[in-house]
Amino acid sequence: MKWRSVLCTALFLCGTVLLSACGGGEMPAPAEPPASSEVPAPSQPEEVPAPSESASSSEPEPPASSVPEKENPLIVNGVLKSYDTGKQKDVVLPSGKFTKIDSGCFKNNTTMESVSIPEGVTEIGFAAFSGCYNLKSVQLPKSLVKIEQSAFLDCVSLEEITFPENSRLELYQSAFENSGLLKVFIPSNIRMMNGGVFADCKKLISVYLEGQETIEKQTFASCYSLRTVILGKATKEIRAGAFDGCSNLSDVWYAGSWDELLSGCNKEWNGAFFNAEHHEGAPSD
Repeated sequence: MKWRSVLCTALFLCGTVLLSACGGGEMPAPAEPPASSEVPAPSQPEEVPAPSESASSSEPEPPASSVPEKENPLIVNGVLKSYDTGKQKDVVLPSGKFTKIDSGCFKNNTTMESVSIPEGVTEIGFAAFSGCYNLKSVQLPKSLVKIEQSAFLDCVSLEEITFPENSRLELYQSAFENSGLLKVFIPSNIRMMNGGVFADCKKLISVYLEGQETIEKQTFASCYSLRTVILGKATKEIRAGAFDGCSNLSDVWYAGSWDELLSGCNKEWNGAFFNAEHHEGAPSD
């Protein structure tokens, strides 16, 4: 019937409207944006150069020419403080630069075999060459007036030393103790100020003391190989133990009177000295 057809059409339209309201209809595809609206891809950031090594330090290094090198020799107020001999065996110290070699300046230097000390040097300090066991030769200047305590202690290869004869030179305690000296000649201008100057020189075989008024205590103690001692007539006193332990001492020569010398000695203090054979005058050779 006609009304039934109208009713069916109305129901169909209502269903279509309800379906659209609930989202069941197809959504239209979005329109493509125009070509001019495309967003360009982001560009790569520029690379930052890595900092150089010099830039990593807050304080730039000074140029090489402005970096001071270690002074050699090191001389302060006329005193030789240090001297690097390197591989030198024969060392000639610079002249006109200093007047004193400081304490321990060359101590335990085992490379040096000879050293020449220039004129103008007046003093060799405490233990300046101590322990230089390869040192064989030392040239002393005429200007020298003092060799301090232990200056050449334990220089076991030093077999000879020549003291200058025209300056008043003072030798202090243990200056040449335990050195390798074979013979010692002490001219009249030399003064041994303390004891033990040549103590424990195991190779020492002869001593000539030209003008020593007093031989200090322990001066030649424990010089086991000492055989001959020659004294000038200026010697008047031999102090305690001056020749203690000189068990091989066989001949003592004296240019003066033995009676006068004996008055300044104590036999109990100097047993080895008095056990030797005594001679007046000087040996013929």
